[in-house]
Amino acid sequence: SQLAEVSAPETSDRVEQGLRAQLEEQERLIQRLQDQMEAPGRSPSAGPPEGEVTRLQLMLQSRDRHLDELTQNLRRAQNDVAERQSEADVLRHQVRVLKKEVSERTDEMERQLSSERNLRGEVFQLQAKLEQLSEQHQKEAQRA
Repeated sequence: SQLAEVSAPETSDRVEQGLRAQLEEQERLIQRLQDQMEAPGRSPSAGPPEGEVTRLQLMLQSRDRHLDELTQNLRRAQNDVAERQSEADVLRHQVRVLKKEVSERTDEMERQLSSERNLRGEVFQLQAKLEQLSEQHQKEAQRA
């Protein structure tokens, strides 16, 4: 998944930069056309040079298509980020659950080991007492 993120065609930063550049180009074009319309010696009824309208329309259509594509890429990138965030949240939850299980099992093992140590201690005490009683019994049997 990291490889997919690294090789993603466009990040949201790149998309935003591309949109800004296009908008700046569009503003320059509008300013140039306004300057041409206001230029002295140009009659207000005269239209733009031949083919200029068609060229501008094609440029606008191309820009619109590119904006649509960039918008789709941005949405896709945002969806991918949201999906990755969701996956990360799930994994964090799983880690918390596993840590809790490990802690509970560790506590249980420590209790069992403690019980085992206590039982072994009792067994040794009882063995010692048994040996002591056995010796006492032998001594009494020898006296009798």
